[in-house]
Amino acid sequence: MKSSILFLVSTFAASVIAAPASSYTIHERRNGQSASKWAKRDEPLDRRAIVPVKIALTQRNLDNGHDWLMDVSDPSSENYGKHWTTEKVAETFAAEETTITTVTSWLTSSGISEDRITVSSSKSWIRMDLTIAEAESLLKTEYKMFEHTETSKRSLAVDEYSIPAHVSRHVDFITPTVQHLTATRQFKPSKPARKSEAAKVQELDSSVTWDLSNCGHNITRACIQALYNMPNGTHSQSTLAVVELNDQVFNPTDLSDYMKTFVTDTEVPDATLFVMSDTTFNTTGETSEDKTGEGNLDVMLTYGLVYPQPIMYYQIGDFDLWFDAVDKTDCNKSDGFTCGGTALAQVISISWGWAEDVGDASNIRLCNEFMKLGLLGTTILFSSGDNGVGQDNGTFWVSAPAACPYVTAVGSTEIPSGGSINSTEQATTAFASGGGFSNQWALPKYQETAMANYYANYAPSYTSAQYNNTQQVRGYPDIAANGNNIVIYEQGGLVLEDGTSASAPIVASLISLINEERLAAGKSTVGFINPVLYANPDAMNDIVTGSNPGAGTDGFECVPGWDPVSGLGTPDYGKLLSVFMALN
Repeated sequence: MKSSILFLVSTFAASVIAAPASSYTIHERRNGQSASKWAKRDEPLDRRAIVPVKIALTQRNLDNGHDWLMDVSDPSSENYGKHWTTEKVAETFAAEETTITTVTSWLTSSGISEDRITVSSSKSWIRMDLTIAEAESLLKTEYKMFEHTETSKRSLAVDEYSIPAHVSRHVDFITPTVQHLTATRQFKPSKPARKSEAAKVQELDSSVTWDLSNCGHNITRACIQALYNMPNGTHSQSTLAVVELNDQVFNPTDLSDYMKTFVTDTEVPDATLFVMSDTTFNTTGETSEDKTGEGNLDVMLTYGLVYPQPIMYYQIGDFDLWFDAVDKTDCNKSDGFTCGGTALAQVISISWGWAEDVGDASNIRLCNEFMKLGLLGTTILFSSGDNGVGQDNGTFWVSAPAACPYVTAVGSTEIPSGGSINSTEQATTAFASGGGFSNQWALPKYQETAMANYYANYAPSYTSAQYNNTQQVRGYPDIAANGNNIVIYEQGGLVLEDGTSASAPIVASLISLINEERLAAGKSTVGFINPVLYANPDAMNDIVTGSNPGAGTDGFECVPGWDPVSGLGTPDYGKLLSVFMALN
């Protein structure tokens, strides 16, 4: 049987393939949900300004991608752990030559010379620099400046664009057009650590930081290790990375203070920075929480938990350029990267998310790119979000890419108020952990048993007006970890952070520690972990208390087994290590 991961909506291209070659047809139109917080600004644009235009070419064999990924990720498969090479991935999914010829012929016939057109080595992208006037003529559209009503972020975009009907089936999407990257950081503003405890923590030496008496209020590295049975790092063989978007950075001085307070008195190596060409890493000593809150949290948690493993820090503005940079078979001649010059980490934690827009070609493309990284043996983890089932009354909100079936979505838990390190965790109450059901992606096979149990015994009372209750779609999160009162350094002092932004790097660190044990034993990395997690639910600590309210409701509830608040529960390192070490 073909892949069980099927789009739940038809793409617009299918209806226009048969149109005459001379006719143009609308290829994409702005989605009302994604556009609701973007205001069009009535201001003149310089039509001579240069815009980097990217065409996402349709790729081959995506309908087989799910099955191939399961072949190397399912614990029952004889090919478990036999991950693909980058060359095999690129060759398998490259666009057809007819696709490249058709699109480039359209471009040249529209007056764009061949020397301005770059086809990526993976044959999945075409890039070129056009003036706004050229792009408008090519796409039969008009560009405007849009501004986000909450963040004030500005974006060059259009309401819709058109391409020749005979070209449409060869193109997934074109940017910049209708897409806005409205990514949000999955953490809440920090608050000072309790003064008496903060002062005490700052005075502790390395032997006393293992004291767990304050874990009910301040979650330190030692508390996390105790909660999830995690050891210190040892072999330094695995690689772990965090991804930050746009201008979000970490403060090296804060990181050094954190490591000295909670990890080691030894001076530690710097995190390896990979800064994509479409953004910058602020090296001027920026310390405002607005710029460092997310980066500090991600880097301190991961480096603190896996040290002496090295960590990498990907500073990106565009996921597409990052995919090019980490894939040594794919590069762009004009973007300043050396092919293969950016190492691909074996575990990647991403604490960002945005709304799942059904049929959004760029989100579908992104999810499939994560499938390819899974084939390469990389584990991708995303925070599930911090707004429960949504902020606005009505239909529940779905978080992307957390709802993508090829990533591991991580929800949040906490020690109950007044509890201790020995207390059973519950769903976070300081904020509502994101979770629910996709409107885009069908139920993956690895989730079928867990989902059948959930609906048979704990089916929510909500209707299709609130969420996709077909029982045939992807549910998220997959797993959870503590995300409340996390102690880090910010601007030279100890503060507490909340959010699934903490939960994802904690689980990522735990998986990276398992990787180093497998690598030391001559085994492969674990790669895409969801099939193994769902086949071994007893390796998790089941969370049965709490909910994720939002959208004017109580949200979903935690129940025995999988639920759309805490997933399968929190991880137990020792149990998961035994499971993964028993595999090939």
